[in-house]
Amino acid sequence: MAAVNIPGEKKDFDPFPKVDNKDIEKHGKVDGNMGSHITSENLPSCVYNIAKTFREYQRKQKDLAQKYFSECQMKISNYMHDFDTKVIKNNLLNKTKNAENINLDHLENDLDNQYQNFESEKSNFLNFKKLHSRALLPNNADPDQTWIQKLILIGLVVVEFFLNLWLLQSGGATEFKAAVSISAAQTAFNIISCFLLGKYLLGQIQFKESIANKVGLIFIFIFHIYIVAVVNANMGLYRQAIVDAAEDPDAIIEGAKILNNTKLFPWNDLGNIEITSLLVMFVGIIFAFIAYLDGYKADDPYPGYGDVYRRVLKVKKSIQAKIKKINDDWTKNILDYNSSQSKLSEVGIKGINNWSHEINTIEQIRDDYLEIMKQLENEFQQAISLYVATYNRFHKDQKLSIKNVSLFTKEQYNMDKEFSDTRVFFMTDTQRLRQEEIQKNKFVKELSIVIKDVEKINTTFSERIKKLSNKYDTRIVS
Repeated sequence: MAAVNIPGEKKDFDPFPKVDNKDIEKHGKVDGNMGSHITSENLPSCVYNIAKTFREYQRKQKDLAQKYFSECQMKISNYMHDFDTKVIKNNLLNKTKNAENINLDHLENDLDNQYQNFESEKSNFLNFKKLHSRALLPNNADPDQTWIQKLILIGLVVVEFFLNLWLLQSGGATEFKAAVSISAAQTAFNIISCFLLGKYLLGQIQFKESIANKVGLIFIFIFHIYIVAVVNANMGLYRQAIVDAAEDPDAIIEGAKILNNTKLFPWNDLGNIEITSLLVMFVGIIFAFIAYLDGYKADDPYPGYGDVYRRVLKVKKSIQAKIKKINDDWTKNILDYNSSQSKLSEVGIKGINNWSHEINTIEQIRDDYLEIMKQLENEFQQAISLYVATYNRFHKDQKLSIKNVSLFTKEQYNMDKEFSDTRVFFMTDTQRLRQEEIQKNKFVKELSIVIKDVEKINTTFSERIKKLSNKYDTRIVS
């Protein structure tokens, strides 16, 4: 390859210090007239000061060049990662099998433990099912399938509370705080207690084998129905008392006075209340029976059947959720890998080009700094020559000659020694372009091998995840 010279990125150095030629001539004239003793070891003050200034300037420029070299080295280190196939392989694997969201060994141990728990809970469920002669799986035992019942319960609570609040307030003679308290208490008892009895008591009544137990539970249920009816009838009486008190425009009934109208046997008083107050009672009773039915439908009515089923179902869902997550995470990682892999060649070649650019910049910095050294030396020698010529013009007896005085040593012109930590990056344009071509060819070849290796690893890992996904039979009933 023919020698080439491609300029690199120019970096700014400080302006050259100026030399005062008139001051040099002035000192040369005075020293010449006086016949001052001047030698290479005893330089005139003006030349000595120039040497001192130039050397201080040189040291600053050396520090500046070192700073530029360090910046280039840092960039080179970063760019080399873009085409270092070992780094690329690790980065690709970190997106798949070594990703933070993938820990297959830990997951498999966790799933093994959970599956043992599943088998235990499944055995308990099947034993319960057999012991109690249950032919079918429980109804409404899966929490994910009873969300309608939950919404109905919430809806009943909200609607009855605000309906009662409105009906009490519309009577016109009650405190808002009292109306809220009474509405909340009545709603809690009317809806929540009916829902709980519907869920836990009706099934007991339906399936209890002991006649005595069944009769006792029926009595409790009937007694609860009566209490519900009494509570709702009293709500009607409360409103009627508020309406009656409203005939006095200044009257306000407090909560305690409202509750003074409570009757344990309110039926004889219901004939004296208006239709809206009756509506309060009947709406409450209707909502109560809806809550009974909603509670009954919130779980399997057979006592304990839904509970033992939910325990095994919970473990099953946990196993399935973890298997689904590992598959979803793996799919996401593979998509991320594919996206990154498609850009690797472009990124790597760009990294090599950027590396070459920074190497060329280092060469330019080195050449510019060396040129500064040479220019300083040249101007220093010119200053000596000007001083000697002026001195000799005014001193006729003996001609002055200053020789073998250099601003810098030979070692200071050796860039490999001056910047030893950067010398590995010193390349001519010919060397750099040859190395750039070698690296590109090497990168393309090694990248192909890396991608094949990683895809082989990914395929093996995919098979392992597939086996893991099929390892656990979570069917509750065969």
